[in-house]
Amino acid sequence: MADEHKHEEFLPDSDPAVEVVERESLMEKISEKIHHKAADVRWCATVAWVLFELMEYHLLTLLCYVMIVALAVLFLWSNVSTKDSSSLVLLFTVPLIYDKYEDKIDSYGEKAMA
Repeated sequence: MADEHKHEEFLPDSDPAVEVVERESLMEKISEKIHHKAADVRWCATVAWVLFELMEYHLLTLLCYVMIVALAVLFLWSNVSTKDSSSLVLLFTVPLIYDKYEDKIDSYGEKAMA
């Protein structure tokens, strides 16, 4: 009996109404997630139905178009990323150049503003 009272002392005093509200909010969050996943599945099924039934697409044609678009995106990404890294390096050298040639740059700036 003494052991039971020791365990009861360490348990926090919680209000049953708070527990009910916490359980309800948890169930609302879970049902909301399930609802969003079901909506995503319905949306994907609708898009597939429109593509294959209404537009009479074939799976192989669709896969080819997806691969063409993916290759184009990868090609553009690789071209942009190589140019971007060089400009990033130049961006970090600007403060060093300004510190070295501060007087000349300021005089050019004043002439441009006048």
